[in-house]
Amino acid sequence: MLFGFTPEELTAIKLSLRVALWAMAASLPVALAVAMLLARGRFWGRSLLNVAVYLPLVMPPVVTGYILLILFGRRGVLGAPLADLGIVFAFRWTGAALASAVMGFPLMVRAMRLSIDAVDRRLEDAAATLGANRAWVWLTVTLPLVLPGIIAGMILSFARALGEFGATITFVSNIPGETQTLPTAIYTFLQVPGGEAGALRLTLVSVAISVAALFASEAIAQRASRRVAGL
Repeated sequence: MLFGFTPEELTAIKLSLRVALWAMAASLPVALAVAMLLARGRFWGRSLLNVAVYLPLVMPPVVTGYILLILFGRRGVLGAPLADLGIVFAFRWTGAALASAVMGFPLMVRAMRLSIDAVDRRLEDAAATLGANRAWVWLTVTLPLVLPGIIAGMILSFARALGEFGATITFVSNIPGETQTLPTAIYTFLQVPGGEAGALRLTLVSVAISVAALFASEAIAQRASRRVAGL
């Protein structure tokens, strides 16, 4: 049957969701901090930070994966000391999450930065004149206003992580049950005779998850926008 998923296919689906969720969650606090720095900060090296953040968008994903392998491989600059602590990324699902996080990070930062740039600074100034400190102003004024951008960035990062292929297969290979996500599983099916049905099943799953994520993002963002407008 066309929709009779095999255990290997179900494993790839579950692993893809696990990798995408961890990539999105791990990126969130860092992306928000970087977006604030790029939107509000005035410091030496801001342009370099901007280039570093968006570089994965323009570099070939395979190059990004190779750089991650150099840095976080078992004998890499960062990978070797981390391995001594029991933290291993290369050829593990955690490495797939790291690669997906790196590839989705620029999209998350951009969505948040655009939202921060759109905030009316007079609202923050008004809250400050009423005696609120900077942290309270950020939590009660800025954060609710940029919430739609945060949600949009999270969904974009999740969708990008779900479809990540080049950096992942270069950094952690294509190991069934460990690093084989939906894109790499589809690629594997297309390399063997009679694998078209499995590739089609996983393709439909990928499309369904991506569409559901985008619809959810739009619904949540609209709800957040209405709440902000009612403040």
